[in-house]
Amino acid sequence: MEMYKLYLKFQEQYRNRDIKSELLTVIGKIADSKSIIKQGLENKEGVNMCKALENLENQGKQKGLEIGREEGKLEAAKVMIENGMDLEFVAEKLNLKKELVENFIKDRKK
Repeated sequence: MEMYKLYLKFQEQYRNRDIKSELLTVIGKIADSKSIIKQGLENKEGVNMCKALENLENQGKQKGLEIGREEGKLEAAKVMIENGMDLEFVAEKLNLKKELVENFIKDRKK
């Protein structure tokens, strides 16, 4: 949520303006976005802020989807194991690390 607030703040301030590549690199560092940093480092001329921000927003959405998928798999693994299935079998079939599943289940019991 903090990233989205940061995104909105930058979007409001810079709208459809070009910015220096150095500023884009700093924004990428603040947002922890490797692709924004790369874009800033590779582009020595001005960069369109709206396009850079759209990139950042899309990255955030993609990361959120990936996190959601993994959490869904972990929830499924938990239910499967609680119903008697073997931990190693479940982890393998769901393409999860055994330790990750164990830690998830342990954390949910707290």
